[in-house]
Amino acid sequence: MADEITQYLAENWDQAQIKLARDRVFAAHISGLNEAVIVTGTSFEGASSSFTVSASPAQRERFLRQCREALNMIAGNSMTPAPGVKLDFSTRYTST
Repeated sequence: MADEITQYLAENWDQAQIKLARDRVFAAHISGLNEAVIVTGTSFEGASSSFTVSASPAQRERFLRQCREALNMIAGNSMTPAPGVKLDFSTRYTST
């Protein structure tokens, strides 16, 4: 299930813009920069939008996953998620 940022990217940015944003964040991530990365794209209506991706490795990896998911959605490899709340119980322990 895609989150709101993934959904926004898939609906408003084209593949080239998503790939450029992904490349900028990946370059900062792999080089270990300790400052935020600002990525900007232009929607089909001419409006621009910017994201500030945190300097933390976890936030950068999250944005890279969101870009991958958005590119898959654009390519038709995944369906648009139904509205609702995502529940994740993967971190809970259960007795067996």
